[in-house]
Amino acid sequence: MKRFFIFAALLLTLSSGATQLPDEPPLILPGVEDVVLTPTGMHDDIDRNMTRCICEYEPAMHSLTFTCIGTGNCTEIFLADASGITVDYACLDAEYDACTTLDVPGTAGTYYIYIRSGSHYGEARIAVE
Repeated sequence: MKRFFIFAALLLTLSSGATQLPDEPPLILPGVEDVVLTPTGMHDDIDRNMTRCICEYEPAMHSLTFTCIGTGNCTEIFLADASGITVDYACLDAEYDACTTLDVPGTAGTYYIYIRSGSHYGEARIAVE
């Protein structure tokens, strides 16, 4: 009887793991939201409280405005379509000019935002209707 319960628990564990979907980046809705940034590489000890990347999505203007603080120089921001093709790109030096704007295509679909610098990485997505 004990083997039966162990076998049943094993099957339940395997079946629940098989139905999990891959993690999707958080969805950016119209308005102002944070894109979660995580330290990369040797910079795991960076204080995340001093680092922010704020995204403002304006569907009527077909634009995304980014304000990145504490991400360092050469912070790259990519906007890619569902196929992974880059549709807009910006590189900013967050030490001097922390703001940039990307154009969002008018075509309906899901688009992905990738933010990376020498010390941070973040992802988000937007749904265009």
